[in-house]
Amino acid sequence: MNGLIAALLSAGILGAAFLPWFEVPMVFELSLWDVIRDNTDAIREVMSEVDTPWGIWCFIASFPVALLSLIANIGGFRRVLSLVTGVLPLAAFGWVVFSARDRTSAVMSDLPVDRSDLFDLVGAGVWLYAGAAAALVLMSIVGGGRRRG
Repeated sequence: MNGLIAALLSAGILGAAFLPWFEVPMVFELSLWDVIRDNTDAIREVMSEVDTPWGIWCFIASFPVALLSLIANIGGFRRVLSLVTGVLPLAAFGWVVFSARDRTSAVMSDLPVDRSDLFDLVGAGVWLYAGAAAALVLMSIVGGGRRRG
């Protein structure tokens, strides 16, 4: 049963790419898939740079690892793989928060908007991506069943 739950959570990480990550209600929505589809050449150019930050690598790696976790967990709960699948998105989020904190505070001090209003712009894709990752980490740490690598 834990394997099926872990597979569904891994599918949630994958499915989050197709949901809105940024949205202004009734005006604009942007999903990760839209960004990738419309900017493939620019993304390829950025990724070819030597100094690509580790947080971006965690973010990119989270999707193929989630696919692997989805497939592997169907046959039974793979604790270590599920843990890695959950940690990668959380590490990417941590990197975004800590690397952008100073820049956004400088920008936000100039805007006449409350910082809590930014949460209204965050789409369902972000919440699904982070929530599924956190649930996988929690399940891997405290989940019952046999221990498998």
